[in-house]
Amino acid sequence: MLARVTASQIAASVHRVPLSAAAVALLGKRQANDVPLFKVSSADALRDALKANGGNGFTVHGFGTSMQEWILATTAYGSDLADMCIHVDKRDSVRKAYQRGDQLEQRRPILKEWSDYVAG
Repeated sequence: MLARVTASQIAASVHRVPLSAAAVALLGKRQANDVPLFKVSSADALRDALKANGGNGFTVHGFGTSMQEWILATTAYGSDLADMCIHVDKRDSVRKAYQRGDQLEQRRPILKEWSDYVAG
């Protein structure tokens, strides 16, 4: 199962995210892969949700940081795939010109392991 984060929700491109079984169980039955998971009211929706649920002081950036630190400290996947998992692109223009894919299949096992870690 895949989730798509559209350009209007983040950066200038679509970011496909493979959903683990735990994520699907949490989110419930999906209509289709191209239907947004959430109705996002603003760029600050996640931050606002954190504050509303007692997470004042936590940051959205911290979620990505936690995942990236875990990938780099406990796996052998490397920083390029870790960056792609959190939709950060540090490639130079030459690499971007030749590497156009989103590495979805390479990211799938990383996100499954992250899900197991977080849910475990």
